[in-house]
Amino acid sequence: MLHGWATGPFIWNALNIEATGDSALTMPGHGNSVNNAKWSEPNLEAPLELIEKEYQGEKIDGIGWSLGGLTLLQAAALSPEKVNSLVLFGVSPCYTKKDDFPFGKSPALTRRMLMDLSSEMSGTLKRFFKLNFTKEEQELSEVTRTIDLLEENIKNLDKVSILNSLKALIRTDIRSELCKVECPVLIIHGSRDEVCDKRSAEYLNDNLNNSELSLIDKAGHAPFITMPKEVTEIMTKFFERM
Repeated sequence: MLHGWATGPFIWNALNIEATGDSALTMPGHGNSVNNAKWSEPNLEAPLELIEKEYQGEKIDGIGWSLGGLTLLQAAALSPEKVNSLVLFGVSPCYTKKDDFPFGKSPALTRRMLMDLSSEMSGTLKRFFKLNFTKEEQELSEVTRTIDLLEENIKNLDKVSILNSLKALIRTDIRSELCKVECPVLIIHGSRDEVCDKRSAEYLNDNLNNSELSLIDKAGHAPFITMPKEVTEIMTKFFERM
């Protein structure tokens, strides 16, 4: 299980991980990751190396959220023989808007976020954390607890790593590599996701060889937190079919 940008493995707490039997990793620079590794370059090499060190070539079933999901998708494209299946939450193959991909964030917006993050990391992250949830979801007790944990975790984040991992998210475009992913992929996406447009999930489903898409009605960027029962049921059925 691989969490998203500027968060940590605790984000999976609401999900019934006993149904999957998987372990949650900490991405480089996001806390106590393997060998306290940092995210030193603006690409996906650091988390890909983390996965390789942790599993040493073993075949995995990956569950990833946002940047974590993008990393697992890249791993499946680079080494399809090492990935048995994927479950992706809030993932886009290309986070930044392009002429031939209108579903991403505008370059002006991503540049502004990088500038804000460089000058005032804590406040920028606190604003971002709330964007992961709809206004209605922010009233839920589980979301309140999660946001408190996210804000408490800011002190564990390495600023250079957070900047480089955001740059990696902004720069990565793996659309041309989706055809290399051979494993079954379950895409779970909130219909009201403001961080990653649901049309990105539809694009993934249309361009992967063996995928299925479950849109969670009224959910934001983290349906596994706000609707864990529904998500667990969807995942369980997916794994039973494998």
